[in-house]
Amino acid sequence: AKKERLAEEINKKYKHYISINGIPEDEYDEFVNLHDAYNGVGGNHNGDAKFKYCIEHLPILPVDTKLIIKHKD
Repeated sequence: AKKERLAEEINKKYKHYISINGIPEDEYDEFVNLHDAYNGVGGNHNGDAKFKYCIEHLPILPVDTKLIIKHKD
């Protein structure tokens, strides 16, 4: 069951990253760790192929984060 959940998560990220034409930089490490976990539970070629495609063909997208801090007066 764990392998199927990880495969589903890789598939969701694969589709999302293709739709935005890149991997957000703040999700890159998480995506790599997800793939490592998938391989750790005996993942198959489909998940590997989707991961490899994203890593090899999609750019890393910079993420501009702005924090808004409200001060109490």
